[in-house]
Amino acid sequence: MNLDSLPEPVADALIKSLLTDVEHLINQHGLSEILVGLAMYCNVQSKAKFDKPNRTEKDEELGFYFRDAAKALEVAASLTYRTMDRSPSGGS
Repeated sequence: MNLDSLPEPVADALIKSLLTDVEHLINQHGLSEILVGLAMYCNVQSKAKFDKPNRTEKDEELGFYFRDAAKALEVAASLTYRTMDRSPSGGS
């Protein structure tokens, strides 16, 4: 579903609901753990796209996007963990 095709109040409500869910997950598990989980998901999706029999050019393109996203999320998780670990409160 494309958010652009929805009436603005509905799209805004969906985005607000999603952000509330993300905030709840971060509060429950910690930001670095959420980022690691997302990186793992992207790695699995990348591998699935590259290992797909008879993969198309689009599959390969998506595989590269998922691979690059996984790398970026891994770096963000590492930086987040280090930053939180050094905070005065000792992290979450």
